[in-house]
Amino acid sequence: MNLVSTKRSILHLFAGAVAVVMLAGCGSLHPGDAAVVEGTEISMTTADERAAAYCVVSLVSAKQQGLNELSGAETRRQAVSDLVTHAVAQRVAKSEGIEADPKLYELTDDQQAQIRAAFKDSNPDVVVRSILMAQETFALTIALGERATGMVLNDNNGADIQAAGESTLVAAMENLDITVDPRFGLDDLTVQISDTGSLSVDEENLAATPVGELPATQRCA
Repeated sequence: MNLVSTKRSILHLFAGAVAVVMLAGCGSLHPGDAAVVEGTEISMTTADERAAAYCVVSLVSAKQQGLNELSGAETRRQAVSDLVTHAVAQRVAKSEGIEADPKLYELTDDQQAQIRAAFKDSNPDVVVRSILMAQETFALTIALGERATGMVLNDNNGADIQAAGESTLVAAMENLDITVDPRFGLDDLTVQISDTGSLSVDEENLAATPVGELPATQRCA
């Protein structure tokens, strides 16, 4: 199995995002921020753009399974969670003096052209940036895992190295302040605590609501 080519697959980028348990203290959220990681602000605009990109990319896979709509709240939560994970991975890698292998996350000109063509009606620049972010998070996790295990990534040890990288992030995040706007339905550890993800709809009215019955503003379609 070629881990590099697998991670370059558009349809698996977001579904295969790095799963990390966020352990953090209580930070300070500034107006207009979706989240703050140790003083690094993630703006609401950035979160909205990434959520929109997640919608269009996820719908490609969903429609192959016969689904024409997805929960907008879920994609917003995923976008914010991944933005936080990326910020943490960058911070930990920098403190360790580690750089990600460009082969694991950079896109060739041809690949970028294909993505832009496939999503030409859906803000392709943001889609490209979202894909690059997801792949860089993976690459940073691998780099941290290689340092922790003393191994070099190959086709046989990817799972062990990735697990070690995730463990390194979890251990480091115990000392970081992470704050997420509560309206996303996430706590400050990016663990889901409600079914909203909306900035305007009462979470109690959305609990366990089927996607088809959600307001139009809460659906990816």
